Amino acid sequence: MNVTCVRVDLAQRAQHRLGLPLVEDFVHPEEFGTYRDLKRDFPDLRFAAGEQQSTIWDFRRLIHESRVDVLQPDLSRCGGMTVAAQLAAEPGTADREIVTHSWLTDLLHAYSLHYLATLPAATWVEFNVAQSRLSRGVARDHLSLSADGTVSVPDGPGIGVDVDEDFVRSRQLNEVDW
Repeated sequence: MNVTCVRVDLAQRAQHRLGLPLVEDFVHPEEFGTYRDLKRDFPDLRFAAGEQQSTIWDFRRLIHESRVDVLQPDLSRCGGMTVAAQLAAEPGTADREIVTHSWLTDLLHAYSLHYLATLPAATWVEFNVAQSRLSRGVARDHLSLSADGTVSVPDGPGIGVDVDEDFVRSRQLNEVDW
């Protein structure tokens, strides 16, 4: 058993013991065959991947070649709403969950929440509750989890949050004509 399989075996045991819903993105993003092999060897383990993918072709490989259970597009990396919409319509996606990778700022959280709201069965959102001043300061409006663990889709103009231009300007490296 190779090192990756040993790690997966340990992850599977931890998943069952702790009731974790999935194992996320622990294989190099270009190792599509590794996920396929691990899914074969550990059929009860739910694998999530995609946060580092940048094209619809990469996601097609995750669906059809790697056979991951949960797809995790990062809308700031994958081609935005265009690729995300293509992913939602991709054959083979219907029997998989889509959970956006939205770790950095409330701008990305808001963008991701709007996308997830368009899906017929979105049940999860990746939401960073331990943000730094840098990642939290980009938006004036701050999103937060409710007591029941949900987060509301912002309903203001645009994506529902405003950029704090003064905050961004105070941290820019080069002068920009605003």
